[in-house]
Amino acid sequence: MPSPLGADPLIFFALESEARPFRRLLPSPPPCRVVVTGMGPQNTRRALLTLQPLHQIPYVLTCGFAGALNPSFPLGAIVVEADENDALRQPLLDTGATAGSFLLVDRIVARAEHKQQLRTSTGADAVEMESGIIREACRQQGLPCAIVRVISDIAAETLPLDFNQFLNRNGGIQFVRFAGALIRHPAKVRDLLKFQSQLRQCARNLADFLSRLLVNPSLDR
Repeated sequence: MPSPLGADPLIFFALESEARPFRRLLPSPPPCRVVVTGMGPQNTRRALLTLQPLHQIPYVLTCGFAGALNPSFPLGAIVVEADENDALRQPLLDTGATAGSFLLVDRIVARAEHKQQLRTSTGADAVEMESGIIREACRQQGLPCAIVRVISDIAAETLPLDFNQFLNRNGGIQFVRFAGALIRHPAKVRDLLKFQSQLRQCARNLADFLSRLLVNPSLDR
């Protein structure tokens, strides 16, 4: 059974760790093209410049982790944003996603109180760092695009570390500084391992959803 969205879309992820579980589920030849941009707005803009014109692509899904601002969104939930009249929207909802709104940010929102402030000031349901840029580029070219994100940390959750302090100019982790922080705060190691396991499960949830949507749409939903 073919995907209700059609074949050969472009699927964006920020991180290889987000994309890897989905890649493992893809048949050969794959029904889509996967692009990993790197984390953050700067890397996303750079990746878009290296691609062929987007108008040659039938549609785009921009995927990955998201931090919840809406306290009703549970860990691992798939949240999507597409225009009401967009043909992508209903198949995404029919596959088990929840509709929501995303706020584009240029830093990781690490603390629960900051999430609450953003929820109050913007009304957005979740935060992400790349999809807003991709979606705007698609709009400029009249290309259908939807955001498909998995909730990797809930609204009431403060991350085990403020990862912003370890990011380099390109959005990558400065491992020397990161290791130094763990040496100074060894009690954080247990929390980080738990968070890493949480991210792996969330990436699998996202991969399963995309597989049901694009690879095996006939599977029970």
